Amino acid sequence: MSLTLSQFILFNSSLNSLEDTKLLITTLNAHSYNMARQNKHFALALQHSNVLLPDGISIVWAKRFLDGTQLKKIAVF
Repeated sequence: MSLTLSQFILFNSSLNSLEDTKLLITTLNAHSYNMARQNKHFALALQHSNVLLPDGISIVWAKRFLDGTQLKKIAVF
């Protein structure tokens, strides 16, 4: 399956800006990206979530390198 990182719309705002409703929040990291390239159903699930968070510095760096997008790495404790 030919899937590129640009096919994922990654959340790039404060978590406080999210609606106060039920949301499907998923994360994209290097492992899940590679799994999505192998499994179209998993890729669609990620692409159709309400919020897709960049999970890990590798995704943040890849977006910056590939298209200049300055993502904020969100760390939640």
